[in-house]
Amino acid sequence: MSKLTLSVREGDVRAARRKAKERGTSISAMFSEWVRAESPSAARGDEIGPLTRSISGIIKLPEDFDAKEAMAEILAGKYGVEP
Repeated sequence: MSKLTLSVREGDVRAARRKAKERGTSISAMFSEWVRAESPSAARGDEIGPLTRSISGIIKLPEDFDAKEAMAEILAGKYGVEP
């Protein structure tokens, strides 16, 4: 692990400490998370987690499957409305 020194306004430091405390994490962990989220591979969705990778290909959907329509039906059933 490398050490990084940043120059930040005092108000931003206080806000970062407060936010880290709310999240139960550290400023370093929040910064690392932000950098990963801003990386080009994250924007393209290239990073697939191990659980997702392990279950990929288990379900075969029909060619004409419409995810939006399926979700609308699920939500309609949940909330008792017509899709």
